[in-house]
Amino acid sequence: MNLLFLTYHLPSPREPGTSRPWQVAQIFKELGYRVTVVTGGRNYLTGELTRPPGIKPWVKEEAQGITILKTYIPPEHRRSKATRLFTYALYSLISFAAGLTVPRPDILIVGCDVPTLVPPAIALAKLYRARLILEEREIFPEAAAAVGFTHNKAILLLVDKILRLCRSQAERFITVSPTNKELLIKKGIKPHHIFVITNAFLEELSTDGLALPAEVEHVVTNAFVVLYAGGLGLGASEIFPVLEAAAMVQERQVADVRFVFLGEGERKEKYIQFCRERGIGNCIFLPLMRRELVPLILEKASIGLHSLKRHWWTGALSTKIFEYMAHQKPVVFAGE
Repeated sequence: MNLLFLTYHLPSPREPGTSRPWQVAQIFKELGYRVTVVTGGRNYLTGELTRPPGIKPWVKEEAQGITILKTYIPPEHRRSKATRLFTYALYSLISFAAGLTVPRPDILIVGCDVPTLVPPAIALAKLYRARLILEEREIFPEAAAAVGFTHNKAILLLVDKILRLCRSQAERFITVSPTNKELLIKKGIKPHHIFVITNAFLEELSTDGLALPAEVEHVVTNAFVVLYAGGLGLGASEIFPVLEAAAMVQERQVADVRFVFLGEGERKEKYIQFCRERGIGNCIFLPLMRRELVPLILEKASIGLHSLKRHWWTGALSTKIFEYMAHQKPVVFAGE
């Protein structure tokens, strides 16, 4: 059977970023599906091209038994909310066109973290008479308000109405936590149409022969390392309380404790500036690294840290929690 997967994010194990979309594609391949993925041609965190340069709408690649169509993504795609929305809309239109060129899919899965992608996915599913499955990693429009992307009630109401109409066209739903399932049920989705597939830790690549850069090795060696590995942008995480905690540790002159942050995002520079202004010297922000090097850092950590915003993110099960546990690290969890 043919499966078409539309997802804006698809970092390979050798690229930084979330692992879930790649794992989803690999799991369906292992189940015997012929998988085609339409994704963006830039790393969503770094902005670096993951396809040959040029303005060709999409390019075709093969990777580990999966066909990948990488679309054109303009530079500076995360510079502002306006450029991000434009990029999402452009990607959605190109994805629709690219989807018309693939072998007829029996199943079409769409990642709903880019809501503009859902209407084109519905159109493709109808054209191909394919079963449509929505993967709702985050529930919109609530997620947009929770991260501060917009609090305009009119916009949120409009997006909610559009997504309710879109959800009525889907056959099944995949989400990442029991809490998200409850939110979808409140939106009128039948419980037996929703499948919870949590985030997980999957050992993707061997670390044999790999080594950390010398400057990173120095940071995570011979110290009690409190590690936060995850996004530093608009999202569920709340980092400022962690920085305040680091300041308290420093004021109490607790030696050899380092708060190490591994990740990227729009707010990273704000956190660095906050530490400079407050004179917090025990916080270290590592440069972005390939995901295959992350296990080497996790092995050096003393504690894994996860700090969530309050209220809406109740019950979130982030990948980083499972990665900490897989490396036998105690987890300090702040959240509901």
